[in-house]
Amino acid sequence: MKINTKNIRSQAYIQDIMRLEERWFSNDPNFFVQTSGSTGQPKTISLQKEHMRNSARATLKFLNIEEGSQALLCLPIDKIGGIMMFVRAAEANLDLTILEPSSKPFDFLEENVNFALSAMVPLQISQSLAQLQRAGKLIAGGGPLSPRLIRQIIENKAQLWHSYGMTETISHIALRQISPVLADAFKVLPGVTISLNAQSCLTISAPAIGVEKLETKDLAQLIGEDEFLWKGRLDNVVLSGGLKLYPEELEQKIDLSENFILAGRDNPILGQELLLIIESEQPLDEQLRMAALARLDRLEKPKEILYLKSFIYTSNGKIKRSETLSQALALRPNKG
Repeated sequence: MKINTKNIRSQAYIQDIMRLEERWFSNDPNFFVQTSGSTGQPKTISLQKEHMRNSARATLKFLNIEEGSQALLCLPIDKIGGIMMFVRAAEANLDLTILEPSSKPFDFLEENVNFALSAMVPLQISQSLAQLQRAGKLIAGGGPLSPRLIRQIIENKAQLWHSYGMTETISHIALRQISPVLADAFKVLPGVTISLNAQSCLTISAPAIGVEKLETKDLAQLIGEDEFLWKGRLDNVVLSGGLKLYPEELEQKIDLSENFILAGRDNPILGQELLLIIESEQPLDEQLRMAALARLDRLEKPKEILYLKSFIYTSNGKIKRSETLSQALALRPNKG
């Protein structure tokens, strides 16, 4: 494994990389990682290094990454996404270029440098569209991909897979191909089995990574034995007039360039009503609003649109949905 840090200006970040390297190659069989905090309070959990190695091997096999290839690490190295890129590089003896996290990682690279494997969050992808072919096989994590961003990824001929997983499953356990061929479903990695519990939430078993019947709060629909459609989080479901609305699923029908979420608010008649919250100070004009919501059925359309100058995010860029909703309701910005 080779590590290239020549494009890093911060000596403090280079020291962090050295500490990560020391921790990984130490004799301690355990590795402590902090969860992202997107669905609850951040917490520190202990993972076994052998399980992490097995996870890395599964991804390398799934994506057919050859030993000694070039790889790019531009995610935070204190979270599971960045840590596992490091572990994959160690397992396949990759030539790993590490950058400080930024929204435009290719701005810090020479123009003739290309990679076989990379990982990015949606913000980085949206700011690097013209450079995505240089990323090689690109793993997208840390949040959903909007319909508009998916179209842009395909137009730019990237090789991109959207990941499903969490810190407890040692990053992803399933990947959904976005480009060059757009797949509807996530496909699990080798050694992973899935089922649904009584609430139609995904249950994961993967002995090689130390996961035994982990019941998630992710609503899903199984497609055969090794594929599933992700519908959203159980605790985000909106019950409106007897109808179950799945915000994350409906968000895939909304075409906006701004960040946004759908969420529920109490309603004395309906039980709950659906809200659209947009990260913007300026309300949409009527024409843009109609175009953005055109694919939603009548009963799926939000009852109100709220605008918030800045959403609340975790340290690695995930939207904190409940906190963002609370702030939007408390501030009551311009109504749509």
